[in-house]
Amino acid sequence: MGYDNKLLNQLSLIYVLSCLDYVITRISLPLGAMELNPLLAPIIESYIGGALKLLMPLFVLYYLWIRRNSNRYRVYLTAIILSAFYVLVVSWNIFVYLVFLV
Repeated sequence: MGYDNKLLNQLSLIYVLSCLDYVITRISLPLGAMELNPLLAPIIESYIGGALKLLMPLFVLYYLWIRRNSNRYRVYLTAIILSAFYVLVVSWNIFVYLVFLV
């Protein structure tokens, strides 16, 4: 598998995890959870907040994609770090949902 395919898979994983973060957050908010992102917390329940939470990662991922040949190591490392971050966020969301909200 070539570099472009690996990077595309990694970027796709990041976006799927980002969407999972949004879905779990939206399910958890009415049950008493709160958004920990201080920038999104005031607007997360509005359409604008949802759009930002779903669209901003696309812009970041698109930027990484267009920069993929400038410094391959840095771009791929950034994608790995973003993946790890979203795995932690989604894991935390699932933990909070299962332990405290159900």
